[in-house]
Amino acid sequence: MKLAFLDAHTFENGAVRGSVLVTDDRTRPLEFRVTDPVVPSELQRILYGAVLDEHVLGDLCGVPMLEALRESVDCILVRDQALLSLQDLREEPVLWIGRDEDSEPDPETGRQGVLLGYHGDGDDEGLKSARITLRGVSERYDLMEPFERMATAVEQVHVSEIAAAS
Repeated sequence: MKLAFLDAHTFENGAVRGSVLVTDDRTRPLEFRVTDPVVPSELQRILYGAVLDEHVLGDLCGVPMLEALRESVDCILVRDQALLSLQDLREEPVLWIGRDEDSEPDPETGRQGVLLGYHGDGDDEGLKSARITLRGVSERYDLMEPFERMATAVEQVHVSEIAAAS
């Protein structure tokens, strides 16, 4: 199973960068992509209003990155619920993932469990299959940890590009 971890990162100047990390079912990296910075204008903020995040994260960051992937993926995991709208545009299941703050930490790893959510029809066979597989993967690997790796990598890319531009 190949997993796509899709996320967005906001920087000091309001710039947003999307990133996607494709891994195998052991969360080992297969492909990584990051967008150029996107800085919404004041006019865009006014015109898009409450759906600005969905537009910037989904339309301007998420869709182009997912379409550019060389690896085919079995499901897409997101932390930002604004990215769940991608389900309407993708064949693969798009699942929201987050820490289950109410769960007891695992005695061996000390980490809390994860929750999975989705947008749309919960009866979809691909969604059911992905959720079952992800439960098994999450028993062995922390499915939130790749997002931490991505954040560090995107920060490094962003700082490097700013330094190169100076």
